[in-house]
Amino acid sequence: MEFHVYHDQMVYSKAAAYILMAVALACSVVWWKFLTGKEPKKNDDH
Repeated sequence: MEFHVYHDQMVYSKAAAYILMAVALACSVVWWKFLTGKEPKKNDDH
């Protein structure tokens, strides 16, 4: 990939970083739901 201006390369890198952060956030939410969703529910109403 060829960039003619440093700003173009910076915008491309920033966009890629934001996409990776969004994917990491989504994966962490799914991982958290996987880890916490398998516990049996206790029905203690005392």
